[in-house]
Amino acid sequence: MRNIIKFIILFYFYLLYSLKELLGKERKEPIVRVLILHYVSENELGKLANLVDKLSKDWDFISGEEFSLFKEGKISLKRKSLLITFDDGFLSSKFASDNVLAPRNIKSIFFISPGFIDTFGNDQKTYQFLSKNLRLNNIDASNIPNHFKPMSWDDVRSLYKNGNIVGSHTLYHDKVSLSFQQGELVRDLLESKIRLEKELGGSLVSEFAFPFGNIESICFDSYKQSEEVYLNVYSGFRGENYIGETGIVKRDAIDLSAPSFYTKAYLLGASDVFYKGILRGFLKV
Repeated sequence: MRNIIKFIILFYFYLLYSLKELLGKERKEPIVRVLILHYVSENELGKLANLVDKLSKDWDFISGEEFSLFKEGKISLKRKSLLITFDDGFLSSKFASDNVLAPRNIKSIFFISPGFIDTFGNDQKTYQFLSKNLRLNNIDASNIPNHFKPMSWDDVRSLYKNGNIVGSHTLYHDKVSLSFQQGELVRDLLESKIRLEKELGGSLVSEFAFPFGNIESICFDSYKQSEEVYLNVYSGFRGENYIGETGIVKRDAIDLSAPSFYTKAYLLGASDVFYKGILRGFLKV
């Protein structure tokens, strides 16, 4: 029943916002929406390719470097744009980048939890991380699907060498609001950054995304501490990002297994209203 209600609401808003767009009432100022993906199963690769090709008709895809410059007000964009991000460090996300995005010259940001990468090659430790840290249930410990397995550090370095950005996602995918309450957040933020920079040969790691990314996992104080360590801090709050805007980065989680109009509805702003109150304390234009 819940899925049916969600389908009806998103379809209604999709039609409403599509009409608004056709009537020329959408905001003319260039905006960027940031997409969140995690693992990409083998049967979702085609769906990702189709989605990217369809979105390319109305959106430009930009890199993490371009987004950072846009956010600082140093470059302008010709039309509304998208930035793709992958969270956690799944090997399947690298496969999606290599086989779907790279041929289309699309660069992404990969938010990595070093503790997950360290489980590469050890299925028992990978399973423990998946169930305890990533909270992925119903996985067979004796037969972990390939799309749930982690990258190796060589995979991470390969992504970076190919022009993608590697960002931090805490050491062990901990809920940041809880780490703040326990007084461990700054240590976690710094140790994750230091570890990633060491694995990347000393390259600067300036981007950070909150694990989970919802309001239960982020508090204002944890955001401010994250901002002291990283240049840009990414959430899971839906919304548009504007030129010269400072504060937390808004992102849209998308589900490749859902009807394709779900993603289009999110990008048209169908769910933004539910996050506006939350975002007031995290943004300053």
